[in-house]
Amino acid sequence: MLESALFLLLEGRHISEETISYSFKNEEQVYVKFWSQLQMVLKRMLATTLSANTSKSPLTSQQSLSGRSGDVGKVRELYKMSLKSTEFGQLHAMHRLWTS
Repeated sequence: MLESALFLLLEGRHISEETISYSFKNEEQVYVKFWSQLQMVLKRMLATTLSANTSKSPLTSQQSLSGRSGDVGKVRELYKMSLKSTEFGQLHAMHRLWTS
């Protein structure tokens, strides 16, 4: 579920900067809400991944994420990038990292 949410948020990279600046010229809260949501998803993924890696018991279905999101370093780097990001154009780099 978290992985699906991340994928949908990263799809925002397809929106052109021209469209964004035209449509949301005075809508700063759109940017704030988007980045806040992305950070929340990544933070939950990181917490889940870390707890799954440190847990000695078998993974529950909620904790079991796909192999891609199991990479703690990748999720941690995406979270750091989301904290520094301020433009939708930066989603391209985040998507490249996620799919690498």
